[in-house]
Amino acid sequence: MSLIVALKYKGKIYMGSDSLAIKDDTKYYLINANNRRIFPVKGCSNMLMALSGRLIESNIARCLELVPEVVALNGKVDFEFMVTEFVPKLFDAFNNRNLLNTHDDGYYCDSDMIVAYKNQMFEIFSDGTVLECDDYAVIGCGGDEVLGSLMSTNNIDDPKKRIVLALKAGLRDNNRVAYPIIVTDTETCEFEVICE
Repeated sequence: MSLIVALKYKGKIYMGSDSLAIKDDTKYYLINANNRRIFPVKGCSNMLMALSGRLIESNIARCLELVPEVVALNGKVDFEFMVTEFVPKLFDAFNNRNLLNTHDDGYYCDSDMIVAYKNQMFEIFSDGTVLECDDYAVIGCGGDEVLGSLMSTNNIDDPKKRIVLALKAGLRDNNRVAYPIIVTDTETCEFEVICE
């Protein structure tokens, strides 16, 4: 599984994740930049995306141009764009690879997602529902512990420290989440790797 947290702070979004994936009881540590749970969205500066779920869905999302150039240039990434263009394009790509599951109330994929653009943060559920988040978002294993940590560290004025503390809370008692921790933000989109 995985654990991903995003936090809004002073006009940008900070994101962090663990680095573990499990397939058929084999553990994979996602340290290579092409394998990380968090990645820049192709063709759009200051935009990050993270998926908690199947790695194939993450592979597809990181290789697609989900934001048309005109939208990226004009900075028109908002809630409506996410609902009417971003998610349908992503789900169409999943459907073309026969990855969408059918349920009584529609189609769904196997991943929950966080998309961050400059100072906006969106949580996308596996059925395509989009929520615009005000303060923070958490997806994956250990979410309750992470939320508790985030709520108890409001007085810390260092967003990276808060994210690392939150991820460590999720790592503590969960064998489906592991080091290293990866941290980045929408301003730099540079990644810091934190080992134990």
